[in-house]
Amino acid sequence: MCFSATASFTACAVLTATGSFSVRRARELNAGPGLMALSTFPLFFGIQQGFEGLVWLGINEVISPFWRDLAGVGFVLFAFLFWPIAGPVTGYLIEQNSIRKKIFLSLIPCGVGVGLYLAYFILTVFAPPIAPDHWDGHVAYLYEAELINNIEYIYFITACAALILSSHRVAFMMGAALTGSFAFTMYGYQLVSLPSVWCFFAAICSIIIVIELYRLRPGGPGTIIETV
Repeated sequence: MCFSATASFTACAVLTATGSFSVRRARELNAGPGLMALSTFPLFFGIQQGFEGLVWLGINEVISPFWRDLAGVGFVLFAFLFWPIAGPVTGYLIEQNSIRKKIFLSLIPCGVGVGLYLAYFILTVFAPPIAPDHWDGHVAYLYEAELINNIEYIYFITACAALILSSHRVAFMMGAALTGSFAFTMYGYQLVSLPSVWCFFAAICSIIIVIELYRLRPGGPGTIIETV
């Protein structure tokens, strides 16, 4: 998380437990591959928060710089490579509307492109994660990389906003929560700390998935909504 090791590890514990319930519920619903993929989001967010907990321990010199940097790579690979691809792929798998399915299909290459672009900097110019006071004490990653202008908006479309296009209630609710948390982070925090801060709020938002899954009944009403 963006505030402390304790908060990160607490989020990790809550989210991994929530993720196990989410996956189990998706199995009970005999969900297709789309819902099954979506049900794993809290679990992956939990693992990601665990990485950042280790980053905080490294920043506070509790563990060695080697483990700090390794955890930092794990965090940013989730943040910059996994989520821009996972969003549109999951949307495509869960979607039943043919037009929206094509839109999701077109967003997958965008997610792969932005993910690989950011992964390039992870592997070539990765610098140790830091949390200086002049950045409000939040963890900063890739602060030495010279990224193209407005890359955060391309990232936003694939990693956050894509799921808003879904006609499935659970995916739509998650997409709306991700979009709201991203907008809040963009306007409330410095851009350099965006990955750390947004990933915390996004992780908390993923609890919506298990709540929504437990609302559903196999073959029951309310699973599909029209969003536009």
